[in-house]
Amino acid sequence: MSNFAKQAIEIREGAKAVRVAGDAITDRIVRFEAWLAALPGRVEAKTELWSDETKPITRYVAFWRNGKDWVLVLITEEDDGHPVGPVVRDRVLLRDASLVEKMAAVAKFPDLLASIANAQSTLARRVLEAAKGFDVLAAQLGIKEGK
Repeated sequence: MSNFAKQAIEIREGAKAVRVAGDAITDRIVRFEAWLAALPGRVEAKTELWSDETKPITRYVAFWRNGKDWVLVLITEEDDGHPVGPVVRDRVLLRDASLVEKMAAVAKFPDLLASIANAQSTLARRVLEAAKGFDVLAAQLGIKEGK
């Protein structure tokens, strides 16, 4: 058997191993996504995977609302001085990402959990502030409390 034939066999066997490993990491991502989606008080949150120091581009793993579903995604933001802040340039479901990005994202899951907890606290505080702002306006307009 030639070296090329041996290499071809090794590549086929390696492909099987990569497929099995890829399915295993994807299964874990799907399970984590389902667990997060079932939590009460879901909020959108993200944590940085990497940034490019030469360009205003950052890649995040994020927990994101997509219609009525909550999913794990990879997003790429570009901060090109847009007046509303960074612009999302790319969004892909984490379960559909490359194996390299899946591995990096899974390593950041603890940071994402911390980001979710922080986003919940921030959102709760901001909602209460908005309610107080309404109460001031309602008092000025004579709107009475009630159901």
